Amino acid sequence: MRAAILLMAVALVTACSDPASPEARLRGTIDAMEEAGEAGNRADFMEFVADDFGGPSAAIDRKGLSDMFRMQILVHTRVSAVLSNMDLQVYGDRATATFHALLTGGPRAWLPETGRIYRIETGWRLDGSDWELISADWKPLGSS
Repeated sequence: MRAAILLMAVALVTACSDPASPEARLRGTIDAMEEAGEAGNRADFMEFVADDFGGPSAAIDRKGLSDMFRMQILVHTRVSAVLSNMDLQVYGDRATATFHALLTGGPRAWLPETGRIYRIETGWRLDGSDWELISADWKPLGSS
C-alpha cells in the first residue's frame, strides 16, 4: 500500500495558472506522475524520481520505490488518489510539496477494496528545466 500511497499521492495535483513558472512546471511533473501511476506505468513514473531519491527509511531508495510501485500494481489492479490541502513551496532550484492523499486500491470496479488517508511530504530538485523527486515521507493521517 505504501507504493500506492507515494505514487498516487505525490502525483495528483491540478495545473497552475502560469505555465512557465517553476511552480506550474512542478505541478505538471506531479500531474504526469499521477497519470503514470494510475495507468500502472512504472517506467514513466520513475522517470521523475532522482537517482539519489530517499524515502522514509534507508531501505527505500530509488530501486525500493520502483519495487513498491511494482508490488502495488500486482496487488491492486486499480489504484487512485485524491489530494487535498496542497502546500507547494518553491525555493530557487528546490521545492517542497506537502498534502493529504486519499489512496484507494482494488479491482477494476466502482468500489475500492482498500483506502486510507495519508499526510505526504515531498522534496524536489530542479535539474535543468525538469523537476525530480528527491525525497518523500508518508504517514497515515492522525499518526505521529
